[in-house]
Amino acid sequence: MSSTSHTGNQGEEHREHAQSSSGSAAPRSPVSQLQLLTKDPQFYWFLGHVFILLGTFFYALSSLNLGISIRAGLYWYRQTYFLIISSFVFILYSDYIKLRIKHFTTPVAFLYDANVQYLIVSILWFIFAPFIGTLPPFAIFSFSHVLSFLHSHLLPALGYSSQSGLSVSISNFLTTNTPAFMSTVANIELFLLVRLTLALFTFRLAAFIKFAVFLVFFRLRYQTSVYTYRVIQSWEVFIDRTLSNPNIPIAVKEGWITFKGYVRNIFGTLLGGPTGFHAEEKNR
Repeated sequence: MSSTSHTGNQGEEHREHAQSSSGSAAPRSPVSQLQLLTKDPQFYWFLGHVFILLGTFFYALSSLNLGISIRAGLYWYRQTYFLIISSFVFILYSDYIKLRIKHFTTPVAFLYDANVQYLIVSILWFIFAPFIGTLPPFAIFSFSHVLSFLHSHLLPALGYSSQSGLSVSISNFLTTNTPAFMSTVANIELFLLVRLTLALFTFRLAAFIKFAVFLVFFRLRYQTSVYTYRVIQSWEVFIDRTLSNPNIPIAVKEGWITFKGYVRNIFGTLLGGPTGFHAEEKNR
């Protein structure tokens, strides 16, 4: 994910058209600018991300038993994932149909698009019973998108220049914190993979389906996301360093080496290096 979105070009086109058609006319009022902005489909994409944040917040309250019932929490969970899925469908429609971008040659190559990967995994979480920990990555994406839209669309519509204090603060915040956001997402996804692995011991069909789908997703993330790659490497180095302590039993060290060998055999190049990083989350 980057701090800008490809679909934001539509909003820029609307504003450029308005400026060229107005000629030497007086600048539009904030109300007129906002009315024009509401005609941009991305405005509703932005509202969707706002409601994703709200839905995540209410589901968190339900999970913590803080005034939201379990039934209401389930409602917010489903509605939030419906919006998440809709958001990715909107992006993919813009990229592959409306703008006719064809940067893949086979159906398998299509899976290397980060938006396709997250669409698939969001459908997975929507279909099955709520699995705690799945919403935070999408909430982080939405938080970044809301700030980006505020910076590039809403503030200019309200008369704030790109050099205003608020606009500069948002831009600096996104530039500084986006890498940390993405690293946090990668850590959460690794945590989810561990949880799904442990859930296999329940011997339920749903657990095996979720594990299989998420495993493919995580492998694709490792191959296409520098952040996921770095998180995996950092955890491997951390565990190696921890087990280098002479007080650690030899059997534990050998077990870790054996485990890494199994992982390499199962996932091929998963821990041997990614196949190549694509443009990092250009649209999410």
